[in-house]
Amino acid sequence: MRKRKKIINLKIILTFLITFTIITYALFSKFEKVVIQPITYESYLKNYFIRKSLWQIYFSINEIMRVFPEIKEIELNKNIFNKTLVVRLTISQNIAIICDQHKCLYLDNSGQIIKPTIIDKKKLVRISSSLNIEESSLLHPQLREFLIYLFEYANFSSLILREIKIYPNFDLGVIDLQNREFLFDPSKNLEEQFKKFHLILENEKIIGSRFDLRISKKIYYR
Repeated sequence: MRKRKKIINLKIILTFLITFTIITYALFSKFEKVVIQPITYESYLKNYFIRKSLWQIYFSINEIMRVFPEIKEIELNKNIFNKTLVVRLTISQNIAIICDQHKCLYLDNSGQIIKPTIIDKKKLVRISSSLNIEESSLLHPQLREFLIYLFEYANFSSLILREIKIYPNFDLGVIDLQNREFLFDPSKNLEEQFKKFHLILENEKIIGSRFDLRISKKIYYR
């Protein structure tokens, strides 16, 4: 009985030692090959991962996401035995350039105002804000909801926007390529306002330079 008990205890100790060795190897073994996706970030981030252990990498994640605010998620696919690491990044999509009187930053698809490390070279619509904007802040929920609605409509209808204005009272002006301005109130019924917006865009007989869509069941224009 004692002999059997000693064998069981020895198995437990061996299992513990093997498990401890594997975990220690996994945490402290350094990666010799690193692949970063998308590849545009490889030259910027490689030093955070190459010849670094998982232990070191885990402590670097917060710093990476602070330095590169456009990175929303980091996924690590590791093979500790051949010392290979694949890093997959989830990058926010910039949807507009937003400017106040002093600076211009980017607005991403989560509504965050950021200054990305890698500048988006595609042409983005400009949002001119009468309100001060701050890096790493979130756009007001009503403004964010309106912009989602607007960009979805623009994609569906192939509408090209020249500019969007945010006024001090949170009203918005949407300017098209014909330099016509359409006034919206994001706190009111967006569906109704966009129906009136669509009506004007589809009707060439309605001529004006400024259209107020904020009043229920009415359109004021000049």
